[in-house]
Amino acid sequence: MKKIVALILLLCGNALANEAYVKYGLGVFQHEPNSLAEIKMLELGYQRPIWSVMTQQYSLGGWADQRHDLGRKSGGFAAYSLGVTPEWESVYFQALWGVAGITNPDSYLGGYGQFKGDLCAGAKDMKGVSVGVCYSHLSSAGIFLPNKGRDFTLIRMAIPW
Repeated sequence: MKKIVALILLLCGNALANEAYVKYGLGVFQHEPNSLAEIKMLELGYQRPIWSVMTQQYSLGGWADQRHDLGRKSGGFAAYSLGVTPEWESVYFQALWGVAGITNPDSYLGGYGQFKGDLCAGAKDMKGVSVGVCYSHLSSAGIFLPNKGRDFTLIRMAIPW
């Protein structure tokens, strides 16, 4: 029994801390030659561990798109994601995937139901405060058309909660 408890504590490590976070960044365009400054994204969220390195995340956010002449719109989203957040000393990595609902389908996102993926890497101090860089993707996986998707490069700051 002692070995099982020790193994559980070892696996859980620092991942037992809930976090509130904010992400801010710029859009990345794959389909048209555009300036990165034409689209900005802000995301607020909360994540908590499920077991070991498994993480669940709740997020609300939105993007501001300046090119309405191309059929693109600004919009908001709410998302729930699951994934892994392994940590080694003061470094963390994160891979999350989940479902999202958006407020304004446009020429990039063709329906209200979307999928959201995030890849992040960063550093964490001894108090649990972390800073990192993330790549975030929204698309419908071809369920709704058009399905060009939206991609963002973001800076992430989180504090334990």
